[in-house]
Amino acid sequence: MARIITGIIVGCLLLGAVPAQAEEKAAAESGGQTAPEPAPQRKPALNPQVSMLLSLAKDLPGSQVLWLNGKQGDASAMLALYKPANVAEQQGAVMLLHDRGQHPDWPQFIHSLRNELPDEGWHTLSIALTPPAEAKTPKRVLLSASDKEFPYASKQPAAGDAPEKTGSRQLETLTPEQLAETNEATEQLEQQQASEGVDIDVSGEGSTTAEAAEKTAEARVGNTERIELGMQQLSAFGQENKVLLGVGSGVDAMLRYVLANPQSMASGLSMVWINAEVSEGLLEEIKEKAPTFFSLQVLDLYDSTLDLQSRNAMLRRDFARRNSMEGYRVEGMSGLSLIPSSEDGQVTRKVESWLTFHAPGVKKQPKRL
Repeated sequence: MARIITGIIVGCLLLGAVPAQAEEKAAAESGGQTAPEPAPQRKPALNPQVSMLLSLAKDLPGSQVLWLNGKQGDASAMLALYKPANVAEQQGAVMLLHDRGQHPDWPQFIHSLRNELPDEGWHTLSIALTPPAEAKTPKRVLLSASDKEFPYASKQPAAGDAPEKTGSRQLETLTPEQLAETNEATEQLEQQQASEGVDIDVSGEGSTTAEAAEKTAEARVGNTERIELGMQQLSAFGQENKVLLGVGSGVDAMLRYVLANPQSMASGLSMVWINAEVSEGLLEEIKEKAPTFFSLQVLDLYDSTLDLQSRNAMLRRDFARRNSMEGYRVEGMSGLSLIPSSEDGQVTRKVESWLTFHAPGVKKQPKRL
């Protein structure tokens, strides 16, 4: 029995030695060098707003998707969703400007308006406004989990800078004046770091993430330029009777556009505002620099159940009255902000009705020979 047990043990040892010999042979054939581990692949981080627009363009029919100022993938390209009028007697074109944090087919208001107005003879072009800037994060070098200094590289002092060891621990004492100066310097440094911002380097190889972000920011097209690109596209489609319709901050972008391009109001531009957000002093600036604004037709819809919306709407109404803006109409709708996307047809019908009477298309008279 002892011989049998000894034979089993020897056999197991021989079997375990075979893989070890194979590994030694392979190492000898490769010159004793092991293959280096591949460098970790860095996945590009996309702005969530950009990712949302790319996903939206992919899900919608290709006939509705336009890329203005470039092609898909370009940093300066702008997504726009177009639907032509569905009736023979066409009225004109409506450009839709969404609220901040939304997209050109947002379920509430924008989606129903851009899809239902074509049945009333209106072309619709819903454009993507400038996405918010990406938040900058502090720069850190993240080490591999197998690194002995994981997670952060240690900052060992140079040999000459090492403090002398003494038997007793000495504490630094500061006078009240020195302490105040130190606190002030610390606050200034924190403010400087917060304003400058830095990037994260996950590879520890000094990536150019910051440089790429700066190039992307330079290529960004502002809202005024985006609206102008949309207006040019509508003109290319042969549309001369144009309406700008904005929701929330989209109204502010619209007003800044007419301030920068007062000539755009010469052809009888009309406007529709829904729960408008207008920067303080912007209307007064328009009064000073673009007085033709007061000749426009404007429908101002707001949520009458919200105190802030109601107060701001009354301020806009008083401004229109003081400047004899006869084409301005303000109307409160109870619970406008709470209307679900499945029931915002009443807003669409109100807009359609107003457009029919205040911004109808004008048929061109044929030239007489």
